[in-house]
Amino acid sequence: MKSAVTARVLIFLAVTAFVGITVVLQSRLPHAPSEQQQKTQYDKNLYEISTTIISEDAATGFKKIDELYKNNLWFRPHCYEFALEVGAAVYAKQKDPSKLSLGPESVVCNYGFYQEYPRALLLDRGSIETAVQFCAATGKNIGQLVPDAEAECFRGIGRALPFIKKDFQNDPVKMATYAIAQCKNISPNPADYNNCLSGLFNKLGREAVSVGTANPLALCDGFEPDIRTRCIGNYKWAVVPLAGITSFAELQKALSDIYPQGISTTTLEAVVWSFGYDTAHLHIGERSPYQSDIQACEDMPGTLASLCIKGYSVGLAKLGIPNRQHVALLQFCTEARAVMPVLKQDDCPGSAALEYLEGFYAPQQREAMCREFEEKLGVRCE
Repeated sequence: MKSAVTARVLIFLAVTAFVGITVVLQSRLPHAPSEQQQKTQYDKNLYEISTTIISEDAATGFKKIDELYKNNLWFRPHCYEFALEVGAAVYAKQKDPSKLSLGPESVVCNYGFYQEYPRALLLDRGSIETAVQFCAATGKNIGQLVPDAEAECFRGIGRALPFIKKDFQNDPVKMATYAIAQCKNISPNPADYNNCLSGLFNKLGREAVSVGTANPLALCDGFEPDIRTRCIGNYKWAVVPLAGITSFAELQKALSDIYPQGISTTTLEAVVWSFGYDTAHLHIGERSPYQSDIQACEDMPGTLASLCIKGYSVGLAKLGIPNRQHVALLQFCTEARAVMPVLKQDDCPGSAALEYLEGFYAPQQREAMCREFEEKLGVRCE
């Protein structure tokens, strides 16, 4: 431990006072049901919500997801995956996107619906044009209230592109190269293009599509610098399974078991960022996880500690209470800065976390958020 126990207690008390209302509200939430009860509730809600989105009022369906998140701590780590499954279920029942009436509520839980509906459409019909039209309509309909909605929809397109050419499925380099070319051809602006790239590399990484080499990020090496950076930032999920890893020592062991010859500094930095992100995702439903999670980051050597904090910050920004993510981020950064004075302003909350929220929040909400960050953390939105 790098700080005295008394200092930890004082920090904890200060942060608890800072977020007292949040803690009280969360303490009134019901205890987690059993795993079987969770699965039953999950499946029941998936059916009811996807049916509501198609046959009744779509806004009501998406608001139910928001209510599930706010009222069930156990559901929170699963909300993004749930929103993905809603996108797939809605597509299975309504394959004509022009018949969907989608408002700003539909971006709930990290745009999960928009990252899956166009993916399901592409994998089923192979119509890139239809998927692009859906994303363009999304931007037109809700872009003023959710600035990044169209770009996140293009992320969904990117998540499908490597997998639509069946003859490429055993060659990840060809899969990526084809998808990159398509992203470039279909994207009307840089934001859509970058998100399309992120989606394709993220899905390749999440599916652990490997190039079969001792260098886990070798797939990225053959691309031009801008694409390579995007590749490393998203394909990194293929490097090592992070489930069950709670410390840097455990992470080092997992990496050494898989790569006994060692890995590059770039790869290690990417994995540490991912560890921070996944830790935030895993613990998003716990009432007060920050002390132990900050300690896990603080124990990392050198600049890896701040990279871990940055990853955690983005995890909170993307996966916190919908339209209230900045509250969790303020709480976390207040405590992290107190425990780790070496952190710079760009480490917590960090530009990536702020940029995400600026694209997720409506303009008036964005302005209020930026005022809070400036007053409480001395950070200005760009």
